[in-house]
Amino acid sequence: MKLGISKIEAESVTGLSFGAFLGSQLQGLRQGALIIAALMYALFGVMDYIRYPLEVYQYTVPLRVIFVILPLVFAINLSWGKVPKNIRVYIGLMLLVFLSAGVLHSVIFVMADYQDIEFSQMGLVLILMFGCLFTGLPVVAAGAVTAAILVIHFAASLTVNKTINGPVFDSTILLLVALLCLLVNQTCQNILRSNFRLLRQLYNDSINDSLTGVFNRRYLMGQAERGVKQASRDGCAVALVMVDVDHFKVFNDQQGHLLGDALLQKFARMLGTYCRRPSDFLARFGGDEFTLFLYGVKRERVEEICAEIVASAIALGEPHPGTTSRLATLSVGAIYADAPISSPLDKLLSSAGDALYRAKKNGQNGYVVETEIVGS
Repeated sequence: MKLGISKIEAESVTGLSFGAFLGSQLQGLRQGALIIAALMYALFGVMDYIRYPLEVYQYTVPLRVIFVILPLVFAINLSWGKVPKNIRVYIGLMLLVFLSAGVLHSVIFVMADYQDIEFSQMGLVLILMFGCLFTGLPVVAAGAVTAAILVIHFAASLTVNKTINGPVFDSTILLLVALLCLLVNQTCQNILRSNFRLLRQLYNDSINDSLTGVFNRRYLMGQAERGVKQASRDGCAVALVMVDVDHFKVFNDQQGHLLGDALLQKFARMLGTYCRRPSDFLARFGGDEFTLFLYGVKRERVEEICAEIVASAIALGEPHPGTTSRLATLSVGAIYADAPISSPLDKLLSSAGDALYRAKKNGQNGYVVETEIVGS
C-alpha cells in the first residue's frame, strides 16, 4: 500500500473528502490488485474445467464469471486512468466482489467434497488478502464482509468435516490472517489520514492571511484570474473592490500595533459580510488594503456596496485620532468589468488601484467606481 503523497494539486485538497483522497492515493495499488485478481480468478475457472467433472464445472465456471470476473472487469474499466467520481459506488462494487468471491469459495468447497475432489483453502487466503488489504477498502466495511465470509466458510467446513475441530482450527487461522491484513490496512489509512490533514493545513496556511483570517494575495491572484476567465466564458460581469484604511500609519504610530491589528481584524469581518455568494471572496491585498472579488454583479450593486462599506466603517465607531471625524474610516476604489472582459487581471487590479487613489485624493472616507472600457 502506497504511503507517500501522489502528485495532486494542493488547491483540490480542500475540496476533497478523505475517502476521495484515499482513493487517489491508492489508485495504482487498486488497479494492480484488480487486474491480478481478474487474471487469477480466470485461472481458477480454467482449473475448474481441468480438475472437475462436467457436473461441477458447468456450475462453477458460470458462477465465477457472472459474480466475480465480470464485476472485476467492470471495476477495472470504472477506475482505469482516473479515480472514480462516485467513490461510494466503487467501494460498494468492491465489497460485492469480495463477498461473492468468498461465498463462491465455500460453495465450490462443498461441491468438490461431494465429488471427492481435494480443494485447497489457499484461494480463500488470497481472497481475504484482496478484500482486507490490497484494495484499501474501509476497514469496518471490509471487516463486516470478512466476518460474513468466515461464518459461511465455517458452516461449509462443518458440512464437509462432520466434526468441529478441523473447522475451528481452519477458521481461526483464516481469522488471524484477516485481522493481520485489516490491521495493516488500518495503519496505512491512519498514515494517509495524517498526511491528508497536513496537506489541508499547509494549503490553508498558504492561502489565508494569518492576522485577519481572510484570503491572502496569493489566493487572490490565482482565484480572481480563474474567476475573470470564467466570467468571460459565461458572459458575466465582475468587480474588483479595493479598500484602504485611511491614515492607518498614523493610527499605528499613535495607538500601537496591537490596536492596529485589532482594527484590521474588525474591518475584515465587516468586509467579509459582502461575500454573499460562493464565487465572491475577500482577500488582504497587503498592509491595510483589502480586495473584494464580486462575480456576476450589476454595476448599480457595486455602487451600493462601496457606499455601504464607507458607511459601515463609520458605524463601527472605532476612534482614530488622525482623521477629521476622529473615527476610523475607509476609502474604496472599484473597477467594474462587464462581458466581454478584455483586460487581464493585473490591468483590472491596476484600474481598481487607480480608482482607490482618486478616492483618497478626493478627501478619503469615500469611494470611486470605474467601468472597464472594452478594448482598452
